[in-house]
Amino acid sequence: MAKLKNRVARSPLDLKVFKNFPYESDWKFRQAFSAMPEHAAETGELLYIAHKINPRSRDSWVKVWSEWGEKMEKIGDDCLKKGHKISARDNFIKAWSYYSNAEYGSLPSEPRFHANWEKSVSCMHKASPLQEGVLQTIKIPFENGYLPGYYWRPDDSEQKRPTLICVGGNESNGEQILLTSGPAAIRRGYNFFTFEYPGHRGAIHLNKSFVKRPDQQVPFKTAIDFLEELPGVDKRIALTGMSWGGYVTTKVGAYEKRLQAIIPNSPIIDWFAVFDAFLGGIVNRLPKFVCNKLINWKVSKSPVKQSLFQYGWWALGWDYENLKITDWYEKGIQQWKITDDELKNIDCAVLGLVGENEGKIMMDQAKHFINTVSSRNKRLYIFTLEKDGTADHCQIDNRGRGNQIMFDWLDELFLSNGIKVEPKSKAYKNSSNVLQRI
Repeated sequence: MAKLKNRVARSPLDLKVFKNFPYESDWKFRQAFSAMPEHAAETGELLYIAHKINPRSRDSWVKVWSEWGEKMEKIGDDCLKKGHKISARDNFIKAWSYYSNAEYGSLPSEPRFHANWEKSVSCMHKASPLQEGVLQTIKIPFENGYLPGYYWRPDDSEQKRPTLICVGGNESNGEQILLTSGPAAIRRGYNFFTFEYPGHRGAIHLNKSFVKRPDQQVPFKTAIDFLEELPGVDKRIALTGMSWGGYVTTKVGAYEKRLQAIIPNSPIIDWFAVFDAFLGGIVNRLPKFVCNKLINWKVSKSPVKQSLFQYGWWALGWDYENLKITDWYEKGIQQWKITDDELKNIDCAVLGLVGENEGKIMMDQAKHFINTVSSRNKRLYIFTLEKDGTADHCQIDNRGRGNQIMFDWLDELFLSNGIKVEPKSKAYKNSSNVLQRI
């Protein structure tokens, strides 16, 4: 195993598409490539877009991505009018991707931030009824609003199947997570369920009070209550989460006993330590005013990085326009830590996924996680570039391999131990492809 960097890392293999590119722009651009197997982008389009973007200009980034979103949406609308449903679906999915990238580069204070998010979601909703199987949007009632999501089945029968719940991380959106593992689940005969929990993009766009919270087991209990009543669901329920979703998955796994398996990707047990390592561990080593000034100077050099940092504060419900890194300490971010007692309360089947190139802090937390949980059936899989063809966080550079490892493990867990459950009464209505509780 290669010597690990003593900080959070990403793939060492950069595309270097942008001249003098800021790193975050290149990484986000690589995410767009990762969705190509599900028709969410094309090489020629992405290279042309990159050619048109000045990565040091926020306006350029947002303008070019949104223009291509509009172009793909129009093509999709025209195809649908002519009855070309597959062509319409593929162009709507690309429109979602390009609008989503425009939203990603916007600041939360800008009207286009919310406008491009709405356009991206609208395009995925246009594509949903054109997908294979049955893909429906869902609205989970929660507190003073609802949590949006999707429920996808291989067909419209009442056949009981294992269900994978998949959730995202810090900067992803629900539609991205839908494509990350949804099609792979349907092809293997699984139900797929995803929703945007408090702190996730869609949840906060819809309700500004739905910010990050340490007790994610609360909204997840409501979501699993909702899931259990859906057609085709039995006791074979697994939960996986990407990036910060790996922290959420682990936290929920300590409390939610209806889960028969959890797959944190990666297993994060101390979010604060990960963020500190991402910054290079400078917060405790520098005076507060120096630290804040240094970070803000670095952030100002890249509009995409600035958008990412302000989004992070927005998702926490903090003052995102006056960025103070030291707030992470002063506002008690240490509460975002999963205790050993909580880890020991996890006794379902466990598969931890982590990449060698993610850095020492991520690897150390993954190993502590797998060594501490009480599960008898537990495994830690470490991805390497040489063995797996993936070197990036959450396998964004090779989602096919990430899904293969996860689903092969789930197949062995679920499909050889089928659980028969009596059909439940229908407690939902299906209207305009939206599932809502009556």
